[in-house]
Amino acid sequence: MLFRRRYPHSLGLLYSAFTRRCGLRPNEDEYTTMGMAAFGEPRYTDHLRAEWIAIDEPGFRLRANVHRGIGDWMPEALPEDLAAGVQAVTEEVLPGAARWARRETGSRNLVLMGGVALNCVANSRICATGDFDHVWIFPNPGDAGSSLGAVAATTREPVTWSGPSLGTEIRRALDPHEVVDGLKADGVLAVANGRAEFGPRAGQPVDPGGPADQADEGPRQRGEGAGEVPPVRAGDPGGTHGGVLRDAGPGDAVHVVHRAVQGTRGGSRPSCTPTAPTGCRR
Repeated sequence: MLFRRRYPHSLGLLYSAFTRRCGLRPNEDEYTTMGMAAFGEPRYTDHLRAEWIAIDEPGFRLRANVHRGIGDWMPEALPEDLAAGVQAVTEEVLPGAARWARRETGSRNLVLMGGVALNCVANSRICATGDFDHVWIFPNPGDAGSSLGAVAATTREPVTWSGPSLGTEIRRALDPHEVVDGLKADGVLAVANGRAEFGPRAGQPVDPGGPADQADEGPRQRGEGAGEVPPVRAGDPGGTHGGVLRDAGPGDAVHVVHRAVQGTRGGSRPSCTPTAPTGCRR
């Protein structure tokens, strides 16, 4: 153990507090806060540092316990600007901690855990530094993944990790023509095929034969191409290929998908909630 921060000094706690301040559900809608940040400006980053967090390598400390939120801090601020501020701080803290770990250990391998490890924008900043050959993220790094940690804590033995599959598999032949017909008829289509997996990102399809398949072989050698970054892996290949689909052509895909999902889960789904456009490889 080289460094430790104890409660209440939690970056995830701060991010959740700002998620609540933005009018979203804490401990659930942080991914929307991350998406919302792209629509705002980090106008309040200096105020945020002055009042809520002190950054001191390799980590940080919170200036107050924000477990119950930050109230109506900066009442005139736009939610997207507040989101941009806390995202900017996150993108400062995480790469800074990773750089420190690289210097202290000399290792070019990095494992990220904790709910903040689901912040793919901050993760991309770490990869862009070129400090690591291999970045691995546990498929369920947040609180829900603590179940695996509980096993390790109880047995006090290494846990054999064979992958995120939960043992259930949806076996069906997915007919592309049927999918297209469904989109033409209804406009929105939900599909699921393959293994059910452990973790909030398990529904993402993985490119067979791509870098993710090679991740178990250990750190790969960095190529000489400018700007090359290591593969970020969060799960195993062959997982569930699923999602809510909409033809991107009409230009209303994001709003239609949000309305469809909102109708199934209730509540609100802001238009800035991240979506994943997909296209053919040429």
